[in-house]
Amino acid sequence: MTKLTKKQRKQVAEFIRLAYERELSEALAALETSFQHWRAGEISAADLDNLIHEHHQGPSRKIWKVYSPTSDWEIALPGALHRGYLKVEDFPDEFWQALGPRIEEIKEGLFELDT
Repeated sequence: MTKLTKKQRKQVAEFIRLAYERELSEALAALETSFQHWRAGEISAADLDNLIHEHHQGPSRKIWKVYSPTSDWEIALPGALHRGYLKVEDFPDEFWQALGPRIEEIKEGLFELDT
């Protein structure tokens, strides 16, 4: 595990919050479509309730596990980069110069089978 300075730990927490917000927003946008179908009378309230439950038990829970305060940043940040919820441009140069090579190394190791 990479040793972080106090400033880097604070920055990592900010980037994890940003990635969490972006990924959760995408999942909620999909759920918003279900609300639109319910308002249009295309699905019942019970169907919508079931979709909300499925969202909570599925995507919402999975996203929380990735970005929760007890999660490993060395998994969360490379994963968020790989999935496109963070971009190199999101990171200040100083941060990326210090930790970018480690993040890229982990990302390549974790996701090399995806390419």
